[in-house]
Amino acid sequence: MTAGGAGTEPVARVFTIPPTVDFLDALVAGILDGRIIPGVAPRTDPLALADLTLYVPSRRGARALGESFLSALGTRAAVLPRILPLGDVEEDRLAVEVDPDQDILAGTGLAPAIPPLDRLLAMTRLVEGWSKLLSPTALQLLPGAAPAVPVSSADAARLAADLLALMDQVATEGAGWDALAGLVPETFAGHWQITLAFLSIATSAWPDLLAERGLLDPADRRNRLLLAEAARLAARPGKPVIAAGSTGSIPATAALLSAIARLPLGAIVLPGLDQDLPDDAWAAIGPEAASHPQFGLKNLLGRMGIGRTDVQPLVPPPSPALALRSRVLSEAFRPAETTEGWRAAVTTLADTPPGLEAAFAGLSFVEAPTEREESATIAALLADAARAGSGAAALVTPDRILARRVAVDLRRFGLEVDDSAGQPLGTTSAGILIRLVTDVAARPADAHVLLALLKHPLARFGREPGAVTSAVRTVEM
Repeated sequence: MTAGGAGTEPVARVFTIPPTVDFLDALVAGILDGRIIPGVAPRTDPLALADLTLYVPSRRGARALGESFLSALGTRAAVLPRILPLGDVEEDRLAVEVDPDQDILAGTGLAPAIPPLDRLLAMTRLVEGWSKLLSPTALQLLPGAAPAVPVSSADAARLAADLLALMDQVATEGAGWDALAGLVPETFAGHWQITLAFLSIATSAWPDLLAERGLLDPADRRNRLLLAEAARLAARPGKPVIAAGSTGSIPATAALLSAIARLPLGAIVLPGLDQDLPDDAWAAIGPEAASHPQFGLKNLLGRMGIGRTDVQPLVPPPSPALALRSRVLSEAFRPAETTEGWRAAVTTLADTPPGLEAAFAGLSFVEAPTEREESATIAALLADAARAGSGAAALVTPDRILARRVAVDLRRFGLEVDDSAGQPLGTTSAGILIRLVTDVAARPADAHVLLALLKHPLARFGREPGAVTSAVRTVEM
């Protein structure tokens, strides 16, 4: 694709990599071979990589992409591109390249974000102050309401955390509070008026507090940085820029992706855009079908002002069988309003070479009656794959509890696995010790909690391990 003519908006350069292909390896191969940005083919000129900037969704993705480049380049010397996580757009990086005369926020003068702990404590104080005013003001709206009792500090902290989470969601979506008062008619219960009074903390008191301190909310600041980066790239489109793997779920991120796609040397690469789903089913993916796997990508294309047919496949599926499998799964996820198309789809797919049996060869389905059997089955399958040495095996799941159960079950096979989501502090040995200490302080008369602390392997109490074990046995008896 090339830029549009004079007076027209540049054409977006957008690619997708099918889910049946290794995303990072296909991305690196496309970059090195010059299939993503015309004229930029670093395979023949390794130094050309130094001019490339790559945006990826996370730090882990950035590390994995760097490893893919090293694997693809082998023993050849090269300067790797700048690989930056979209979730960590930093002011100091932008300040180097932003022209202050253009008055772009990210370079100079953007207020710092309020620290998380200071933010929670400040909001807690505001909630406590609001609760003291609740009785003579808002509760008068409720007939027969009893006098209010100011909330405790613990309740205020909980309400403050919930309100901050709501504010972050509003800021992330780029929404505002202007229409809040008109959401519920006056004829509804007075409880809504109390809610409005509570939300006035977010709409009035909190902005005043931030302005007084010269600070910004983290989500608001991130949005400003992303939009500033989009403005910077549009103002200085000199070097190749690629954004890969992001679905643009945040409007500010979508604006940045749209700017990158329309740069003369820019492109974005989407993960697994469904180009097999029939047009009627694609059109039905909307707010009612927000749980559809393609909902985020469709929203992104809409924000960018391009259609699904404008997206080019970077690589084809590795085989006709996997291509057919993708089509079957695409049909299975049809929005409910269009499932009448299944009847015709079943006939069509069954007659498509190489056939459904070949498409699902090697794919197994296990229905576990309990969660315990589910994790044990997965662990056994992973252990078998490890013993066979047939290649990499991975568990992909959004269920963090299931992932931790599988990791524990794998230890019985002598396997230690890396959980890409990390380990919660509370489940580590040190985290459990901290929790037990606080439990004993809160419930000193609970013998079970006390014994759990005494038996913890990190609880030494300044003594040798043998002495501690003997003393704990005495206490337990």
